[in-house]
Amino acid sequence: HSGSNCTALCLEYSATGCFAGSVASVTLPANEPVLIQIGGSIGPPGVGALEIIAVPNALANDTCSSPEPIAGLGTWTYTRTGHTTTAFDGGNPAGCSHASSGPMERDLFFVWTATAAGSRRFKTCGEETTPVISVHLGADCAATCVGTGSNDSCSTSGRSFVVHGIQPGDSYLVQVGDWIPGAVVPTDGELTVETALPPPPNDSCATPEAISGAGSFGF
Repeated sequence: HSGSNCTALCLEYSATGCFAGSVASVTLPANEPVLIQIGGSIGPPGVGALEIIAVPNALANDTCSSPEPIAGLGTWTYTRTGHTTTAFDGGNPAGCSHASSGPMERDLFFVWTATAAGSRRFKTCGEETTPVISVHLGADCAATCVGTGSNDSCSTSGRSFVVHGIQPGDSYLVQVGDWIPGAVVPTDGELTVETALPPPPNDSCATPEAISGAGSFGF
């Protein structure tokens, strides 16, 4: 909480962290006092330790106005430690925001440029928590939401989103964060951009697969 007594204002809340602990990150000016409150919701009270560490500040890819540039196919490492919450949703809260908790938390940004035409899968992997990925058409804060990733199987936890009809030179703003406000431990992860299968011929109502009579038809 910002302040030093019972009039202090809440800055951050966390209910998960290291084993039997929690982690909260705040950005503060020099010499500002904060009131730190520790408690529990279940189980008996115990003995613990409070640790205060410095985290990176003013990270380059912390906002949609300063994304990290990447291109083509490949894997890029990242860390969400020290990142802030921007509330960016690509102008579409229904498509790139969470129904109950709103825009994603502690997000970071890449701007990806296509080097070839086709379909591409944008995938996160490797974090200890469950990250979220959103893809927006454009290269900065004017980018518009395309969609948010669904569950993706990888070594730990991850999300992926597939975009079809990409053309060389197209730019997409890739946003990585999580949905859980005040209850996450941002960790290191990987963003992978890989080739995805194009949509099948019967993907559109304009091109249905023709069948007739009785029988079973695979799809």
